[in-house]
Amino acid sequence: MLGSTRTIGVAATVFWVVGMASLQAGAVEVYLNGVKITGVGDQVIDRAKVVLDARGDVHIEAPRYKVKELRPAGDSGGEKPIEKTLFRNYYLVTEATRVGGTGRRVRIIINGRLVKELTDNLPQHIVELNAHLKPGINSLSLLSDAEEAPSAASGRVSSSERFSMVVGEGSGQAGGTLRITKVLAEFAVTGADRGKKSKTFTIEAR
Repeated sequence: MLGSTRTIGVAATVFWVVGMASLQAGAVEVYLNGVKITGVGDQVIDRAKVVLDARGDVHIEAPRYKVKELRPAGDSGGEKPIEKTLFRNYYLVTEATRVGGTGRRVRIIINGRLVKELTDNLPQHIVELNAHLKPGINSLSLLSDAEEAPSAASGRVSSSERFSMVVGEGSGQAGGTLRITKVLAEFAVTGADRGKKSKTFTIEAR
């Protein structure tokens, strides 16, 4: 669900065009893909076409964006935040050489927020990441340390065992086989690791 994004300063262009219209404040309406968004601020819209009609209203055409209206219960007003859509699917997939073999856990942190904590208590985990990514540049950190409450299986920790993970674009069907088509990050810990281990990646989501 993603397309590569690049900031082109459309927001600034919109305000420049509005200023050129020489209309009084509040007289100009702004529309995104035909939906009125007058009053919505703090937005940068990439790869958009801006049209100033005869009345002076601003029409923004950006196929990769849609407007989602969020209103509190009983409130008939409210802004319409712009929802940016990803066109690709992103996953984190783990593999353990043996269940409980490393006694390690790994925290997934995206853009400063904890997404999930994983251990090698299963042969494989598959984590969908789209809900936590934004179009464009994202920061993904994988932080590992020893389990605080090891499972029964972790008593068989061995320095030769490995708990690895891959982050990437993927495709597949529900109940079918997931295929990672583009690897974006790789990380691994072993039973020989001591203390904390981490790595941060910069990922461009599209």
